[in-house]
Amino acid sequence: MTDHVLYSVLGYRHNHLADEKVNVAVLVILPLSGRLYFLFPSKGEVKHRLQHLYSDFPLDTLWRYLQSFHARSKKLSGKLGSYLEDYSTLINDHFLIENGSALFFGGLNTAPVWKDVPGTLAALQFRFLSDYDKHQPEERLELHNEAYISRKVKDLIKDAFLKKGRDNYQLYLKEEKRTVTNGFAHISGEEYWQNGSTNLIHPLSLDLKTSESIVNKSLVLAKSAELVREKAAEQNIRFHILLSKPQDSNLQSYYRDAVQILESATNDRLRIIEPNELHDYSLEVAESARSVS
Repeated sequence: MTDHVLYSVLGYRHNHLADEKVNVAVLVILPLSGRLYFLFPSKGEVKHRLQHLYSDFPLDTLWRYLQSFHARSKKLSGKLGSYLEDYSTLINDHFLIENGSALFFGGLNTAPVWKDVPGTLAALQFRFLSDYDKHQPEERLELHNEAYISRKVKDLIKDAFLKKGRDNYQLYLKEEKRTVTNGFAHISGEEYWQNGSTNLIHPLSLDLKTSESIVNKSLVLAKSAELVREKAAEQNIRFHILLSKPQDSNLQSYYRDAVQILESATNDRLRIIEPNELHDYSLEVAESARSVS
């Protein structure tokens, strides 16, 4: 892994005469791997902050640029060998030329890797774009936390039983906390069901605010699953990890990284269920669950 990154801050200048500038994104380059990352706030955050500053701010135009730059960075990522460290040319070729427009990239700067790449990206986002966190959209989405996942899957399982003409799902889904522990490592579930083994439902919310927290949370669970695997096998317990994903579109790629981390730890005791699989999972419970005594 490279020990440094290059970055260029994308600025917006609303009034050339006043020469007032606002950071709107950061382009990050990993020189050794040629990976590109484009960090930018959500559309709601951009709207709330910049329209607060400038009543005639062209939100849709800027947002199209940000989405376009994000798509280009993903397309180019890992394919930068031809530039041979001349990354300012890369910016002119694929993003913006220096033409005095309202949007402009600053010079390339160097920063050390802090902890790891996700941690470094989070640090750069905090350094240059943290003001957007102070200007949240007026209408906030419900956080898809662990309690949200639990409510959703319970409602889906209840509906699945009702569709089978049964209103007794409580006989099959036990609402009781079970925990498997090995030293400091543990995995628990507030509900479980049985079908030859005991399946603990463990919600894992990845609807978080930073890339680092998403990746770190998945790493902790993956390591815990490895450490408690033998104990779980002795007790004939399996862990069903039900995920939620970030609602911030900028963090979707880190969610996929987290899923890959969890899947790499998947064994006969660990199963990953993504949000789009919850409906089928509830049908499976209604179809194959045995009565819990």
